[in-house]
Amino acid sequence: MNKVLIYIALLSVAFITMSNRSGRTRVSGQGATTSPGESGQFCGSVGCHLGNTFETDVQLELRDVDGNLVNQYIPGQDYSVNINIGHTGTPAGYGFQIVSLRDSDESGINNFFDLPDLTQESTALQRQYIEQSNRIPNDNIDLNWTAPEQGTGNVTFYVAGNAVNGNGNSGGDTADTTQLTITEEIVSSVGGISGLSEINIYPNPTQDYITIDSDVELLTMDIINKQGNLVRKIQGQTEQVGDLPTGIYYIRVISKDGQSSINRLIKY
Repeated sequence: MNKVLIYIALLSVAFITMSNRSGRTRVSGQGATTSPGESGQFCGSVGCHLGNTFETDVQLELRDVDGNLVNQYIPGQDYSVNINIGHTGTPAGYGFQIVSLRDSDESGINNFFDLPDLTQESTALQRQYIEQSNRIPNDNIDLNWTAPEQGTGNVTFYVAGNAVNGNGNSGGDTADTTQLTITEEIVSSVGGISGLSEINIYPNPTQDYITIDSDVELLTMDIINKQGNLVRKIQGQTEQVGDLPTGIYYIRVISKDGQSSINRLIKY
């Protein structure tokens, strides 16, 4: 009898291990991205996919609808989350799991949508996990994601990825994890871009200088960086910006009657 029970137990363990090819959360109801609230374990740390055959190195990027790499989000806008499962050798396929959380309370954003083939949505800890539904043939995965509501603050993506040899068990496979934190773009916390239609800032984009035209009398004009810090105060109608590093800035103006405006400026 004991031999029979041991045999059944071994079969159960083997079934669970092999079934993770259809998604760990879907099979076990547990997340394994090393995000807060999980056990801290992932496939590469618990015996499953614990190897170094493919030297897996998972990378994560966020891109806007124009394909530009970004590290900030505008609330309500759609983005592409790119997972790249870097590796050596020739794996037979790949698996992954990803979740996005609010840094403030570690709750799920739950805004992934229009999932690609061979992926699925699973739920654990009241969070939306996206993972493979079967072995994926490509090491590059693009997921659609909508940024959360205004005032959410920092968001962090946690992801685990596997490169597998397809031998029917997890032996010889290789896993890795990474995370990416993005900040809420400054304009969302001050009521959006522009509030004074009488303001015109040009050239934009610019390399050397900007000119500010206004039909109303202005009290202050400031250049702010993406972190919300004051870069400098603008003293006249024309301001030299050639010494500023390349990037995105914001021109904040306040009129004498108390109206304010935020205008995006691109410096190249």
